[in-house]
Amino acid sequence: MEIKRQRTNIIVSAIIIVIAAITWFFVIPSQIRVNSLWGSSSGVTGRTFPYFATGLIAMAALGELIQSAMAYTKLKRSGAKAEKKRIEWTSELRAVLIFALCIIYAVLFDRVGYIVSTLIVPPVMLFVMGSRKWYHYASVYAVGAAMYLIFVYLLQIRLP
Repeated sequence: MEIKRQRTNIIVSAIIIVIAAITWFFVIPSQIRVNSLWGSSSGVTGRTFPYFATGLIAMAALGELIQSAMAYTKLKRSGAKAEKKRIEWTSELRAVLIFALCIIYAVLFDRVGYIVSTLIVPPVMLFVMGSRKWYHYASVYAVGAAMYLIFVYLLQIRLP
């Protein structure tokens, strides 16, 4: 099973790197115009954060790709074989619900805007994941408010 997991990690990491490259070179330049509070001479624009996040994602995927490739090679040399294992959907229900909530968040984000969708969906996600501590919910709202302020006032990107 371990060799199959490493192979899957390699494939997923490669796909994430390709998506990050497409995002970096095509999506960000076509979707975010250069407009900043300080002017373009300072180097901080509306594209700064998306480039930073995309770069971090690509570097993490590259690290995972290298690590998984090394582990896969080691397992292949030792003669490990892949085992067959069936997915038990009842035990994966929580992950499926979180995925569905991500889709719901995207739809709500487009229909009712950032503020309403952020007030509704992230707390439901925390509840599904089993979090019952009040400060987890407070931190979700604090980060949501901080993101709103950063995008609207600092980066001057209008949120729906």
